[in-house]
Amino acid sequence: MRPDAIEWPHRERWIDVAWVVFSLANLAAMLVIPTWETVPFHFIWVSLTVLYGFRVWRTRPTLTVLAAVMGLTGVFIGIDYSRGAQPLDEITEVPLMAAMFVAMVWHARRRLSAMEETERVSMENLRLLERERRFVQDASHELRTPITVALGHTELIQRRATDPTIVEDVDVIADELARLRRLVDGLLLLAGTDDPQQLHLVPVDVGEIVAD
Repeated sequence: MRPDAIEWPHRERWIDVAWVVFSLANLAAMLVIPTWETVPFHFIWVSLTVLYGFRVWRTRPTLTVLAAVMGLTGVFIGIDYSRGAQPLDEITEVPLMAAMFVAMVWHARRRLSAMEETERVSMENLRLLERERRFVQDASHELRTPITVALGHTELIQRRATDPTIVEDVDVIADELARLRRLVDGLLLLAGTDDPQQLHLVPVDVGEIVAD
């Protein structure tokens, strides 16, 4: 996703409308109560910063809103200064609050980008796991048939062989093929199990495993 296209998942526009109404009310308060101009001024900027924390806008709307708030609050402070209600140095609050907002913009966009990257990596990992599961399943199916055929022929040889040496060798082959078949069956079980809870722990005879 392009950086300019970043936007928070929640899209309730009524929040934006409520903030606009709230900001206009505070701008009016800056004119009506010029001696208390600092309070509504900071309400506007703090509420804008909080709003952006929940709704990450695209770059152009962000710059537009920032310019509008800087311009309006600067003009209203200038009006209060012209009335003698506020000193001129109050105008320096505008760039300071703008800098605070820009810092919030940077933090919010970086956090959202990190979330998107995390989601992308998670989806990629899921895709790789699915490919691995399909590979194990396909390979196990392909191995199961020749192992079964070989084991069947080995059992036939076991029943017909009379030479003790041949019988002994065939027994070894049959045991190894049986072990391979159990291994393939286990791989098929794991590959076909989407829910790990389907697997249950059971007691195992270690001696039997070692003997195999």
